Amino acid sequence: MPMKHDVLHLPMDLFADTEIVSALGFPTATPILDVLRPLHSQEPSRLTTGDYFFISSAVIVGFTEMPVIRQFVVAISHRSPQAFWMGILILPLVAFVAGIAVHAAGHLLAARFTGFEAVRIRVGRITLRDNLESNDVLSLGFMVMRLRSAEQLRLRLAWLVLGGPVASLLVPLLLEGVLLLAENYQGEIYFLLPAGIHLFSALSMLLGIGSLLPDTDSRGNFSDGTRLLMLLKDDLRASRVLAMLELQLRLNSHEHPQAWGQDLVARAVAQNDESFDTVAANWLAYLWATARQDLGAATKFLEDALTGLGTSPGHLRDRILLEAAIFQAWYRHNFVKAGFWESQIVNPDSLPVLDRKRLEIASRWAQGKSFDAWEELGEHLRWLREMPASSVRAAAERDALEWKAQMESRLLAGAWATMHSWPYQRQIQPVM
Repeated sequence: MPMKHDVLHLPMDLFADTEIVSALGFPTATPILDVLRPLHSQEPSRLTTGDYFFISSAVIVGFTEMPVIRQFVVAISHRSPQAFWMGILILPLVAFVAGIAVHAAGHLLAARFTGFEAVRIRVGRITLRDNLESNDVLSLGFMVMRLRSAEQLRLRLAWLVLGGPVASLLVPLLLEGVLLLAENYQGEIYFLLPAGIHLFSALSMLLGIGSLLPDTDSRGNFSDGTRLLMLLKDDLRASRVLAMLELQLRLNSHEHPQAWGQDLVARAVAQNDESFDTVAANWLAYLWATARQDLGAATKFLEDALTGLGTSPGHLRDRILLEAAIFQAWYRHNFVKAGFWESQIVNPDSLPVLDRKRLEIASRWAQGKSFDAWEELGEHLRWLREMPASSVRAAAERDALEWKAQMESRLLAGAWATMHSWPYQRQIQPVM
């Protein structure tokens, strides 16, 4: 595998074959796909409106409650050193982590009741669950969800999004109510417990309110407030995400992309912005267009997906980079550009084996080893037929047979063109 890069730089040796692409009849308005313009680099994590609200509000609450904080510090300083350091250092950290956990638990509980599955839970570099596939498109901050059914989708998605903020606001109220009903606090642990609950309540409620503020983070993920607002307004962005989820559901059920329906795909790509939803929608539309052999539409969708790819989550980013490499190898017969896009894949082992095999076969084709590619595709088909019967195997075999038919058609067309060129060559030979 070639060396990986964090930023897609502009290799000067890839300008030369632009005229060749144009002569082959392919769309030429693809500066990113043709590596004429580099992708945006991944931005460092920036503070959202909700983050600014949380930090500023926490600072304001700290200043307004300074007498209470001073009283707490004085009281805890007369206790054991362990209790002092727990109250000063560990208690705020535990309260903050508990606030994030409660918010996530609200989303997870709502997912259980609304027919969604959390396939990835990742906070920073800590991964708590990872059943992610490269076709999962619904990202809720540090969680990725997968749809199970399409009934009453807008209402269910609204409840899913609302689950986190509701938990962040409701759990502190419940804990404060329990605390009011308690009578006596004795001992160091019971002295710290009320303080921890108060601190957790303040942080959790600020986190819940902050998540409801409309914004988009540095990876293109909408805040809970933005999701709820678009679903309430039922605007183009809401229509896009609902169409995306329906397309993902059909993809997960191994339905042929050709049968997805033009109206559904049109809804998914009707709105373009700098969000992750735009990238995911155009990637799904690309799969639909290639299944229909609509190369013009497929080129546009892939270019649009690559345009916003620099800030997208890694799992879909690598899959789209793989598709860009396959596109350049299979459709544009350009082994150099295919290798460039392959070199940008950060984690190739996370990609499906079947798709990596497609790239290997397409690369042989782009190198001019058409018969070797045809033989390797035949071996791939035989390997698929040895797998246990399943919907995954059936879909993979269907796709491989379609690709084999395209390959044989190209081989036949090339042989036919060569045969018809012989009389012309014999006519010009005496002249030369």
